[in-house]
Amino acid sequence: MHIAGAIPAGILVAFQFTPIIRHKFMLFHRINGYLIMLLILMSNAGCAILLRRPMGTDIPWQTVVTILIIFTTFSGAMAIWNIKRLQIDQHRAWMLRCMFTLGVAVTGRVIGLSGAYFMTRLGGWYSVWPCDMIDFTNRQFGITDVLETRYPQCLTSNGTLNGQVVVQAALNATAPEETGAAYALLAGPAVWLALILHVVGLEMYLHLTPREAMRLRQVSYEKQVAAGFRNPGYSGTSVERWGDAEKWQPEHRFADSEKA
Repeated sequence: MHIAGAIPAGILVAFQFTPIIRHKFMLFHRINGYLIMLLILMSNAGCAILLRRPMGTDIPWQTVVTILIIFTTFSGAMAIWNIKRLQIDQHRAWMLRCMFTLGVAVTGRVIGLSGAYFMTRLGGWYSVWPCDMIDFTNRQFGITDVLETRYPQCLTSNGTLNGQVVVQAALNATAPEETGAAYALLAGPAVWLALILHVVGLEMYLHLTPREAMRLRQVSYEKQVAAGFRNPGYSGTSVERWGDAEKWQPEHRFADSEKA
């Protein structure tokens, strides 16, 4: 369910950021946007179901994934609300936040793979796995006697604590559970680091592109005037509605004040 939602959403999102599609095919842009949000919700639901399963790894992983689920859902909802209010500049900002947060999964995987290599070189890292998961993982690679040969305590009465055993965390082509332990042990820290990088990077990008934000705000103002909004230019999550920013003025008001 998670993969079935994440992969199509990742493919379709490329069309959302293609300028010619946004400008020439607005209907497709809107339908595609709603479809992406539905796929994201489906992906988040599948991810939430997996959190408490054995492959959900540890508490740091479960915590950061929960944060990702909440933030992508919230930022997607904010993006939809802002476009409904014709506040295009804020729609852009929240949609970028949603998509950049989704990209954390890719960056986290790269960091985790790199970290597993160095973990193997350093050695001395271990994880705790259920005997059933060790057996299941190895059977996926055609290995059926792993418990007998490497974890006999799993087959001994009172040989384990609640069916859990210690597994070395290292990249090992002949021991799938050790490779899995290495990736699982780094999953939480890798995604946390990726989340920090993405959040900081995106907010820097938004602050470094004020001209585009102002251009879209002017477009928002014109669309809101045409739609008969009571206070055009200040809809959605405009900062003036929630913070102490100075009042924004559309371009034509500057022109009128100069004539006066």
